[in-house]
Amino acid sequence: MAKAFEDLPLFAAPPEPASRRQSRADAVAKRDLGMARASQGSVGWSDTALAYLREYCLTHETVFCDDLWSSDFPEPREGRALGPILMKAMRLGWIEGTGTYRLGIRNNRSPRQVWRSLIFER
Repeated sequence: MAKAFEDLPLFAAPPEPASRRQSRADAVAKRDLGMARASQGSVGWSDTALAYLREYCLTHETVFCDDLWSSDFPEPREGRALGPILMKAMRLGWIEGTGTYRLGIRNNRSPRQVWRSLIFER
């Protein structure tokens, strides 16, 4: 008697997939590791970039990554190094997220946060 298709190895049920969901703690740890790696390649640049960003925040109401890149913002070895600088500025109380996003030019038009300067001086 002929075997049913299900009995053939070609049509065997696939193994149960491993869970693709990771815990929030794992996701945060991976994010932090990636940000640390991005900023490591730019030793010395971070201090210069942070000082420039502070001056920029004093004279601009909003901060957007492409606006920084088109200004005299110091160019890092690794473009992703800007993320940790923005996060540090947020922790220092210089900027906050506006909840508004714009498409970035340097990152294949993916949405990027628009930040509000909390130290802007009119």
